[in-house]
Amino acid sequence: MAKIKLGLHVFDMRGKVGNMVYSIWKSGMNIVRLAAQTVANPCSEKQIAVRNALSVLAKVWKTLTSSQQTLWENLAQTRANRTNPEGGIRVIIRTPEGKFTGFNAFVEANSLARTVGASADIVDAQLVTPAPNSPPNMAASYDGTKITVTWGDIPGVMPSQFVRVWLYSEQKLVHKQMVDFAPGAAKTMNITTVNGAKGGAIDITALQGTAMLIQADAIDQATGWASNPSRTLRLMLTPPTP
Repeated sequence: MAKIKLGLHVFDMRGKVGNMVYSIWKSGMNIVRLAAQTVANPCSEKQIAVRNALSVLAKVWKTLTSSQQTLWENLAQTRANRTNPEGGIRVIIRTPEGKFTGFNAFVEANSLARTVGASADIVDAQLVTPAPNSPPNMAASYDGTKITVTWGDIPGVMPSQFVRVWLYSEQKLVHKQMVDFAPGAAKTMNITTVNGAKGGAIDITALQGTAMLIQADAIDQATGWASNPSRTLRLMLTPPTP
């Protein structure tokens, strides 16, 4: 990439000429670079699954009646300004800012439900169904071989509601990821492996001496409603002293 000097009557150049791409930075500087010969398009099994699910849900959306789509639009309006006042991992993975449409709400609800094994599509927006309660009293510990996450009794927990645990490495050694889910009434989860930032599974024991950020939320398989996230825990992976 290089700066270019324009003639007296030319203010800027943009677009592609041959294999060169001309553009302008926010600072007003004109630049030129070679066009990319190939465009990376990662195709991991999880990415392919997400793309396939989105394709299927887009087709299902088109089969909904106008009344059903309107209900999803109404639901989207009630969730357009979702924020997480506690900060933490959920902020990083939240829906991008901008208009949250009925189609977005439909895809989110079904995608969330599928993460905990829902086999049927949610076609009717659940406008009056309350979201699950957040997992209370969350705690996490490390024994040298695994991370154990625990939570207390969730008020009003239903058989269709599951707890999802999210994890992120302060040293960016692993992705911001949902590592696992368990029935809401289980109150415990053991984590032995995570996905590495550069691909592949990493054993927790290989991350000793690093700090992990952990959150949990609850999700209802039947409606796709998710709770607010728990507070963020910071856990140093330091084995206990013998």
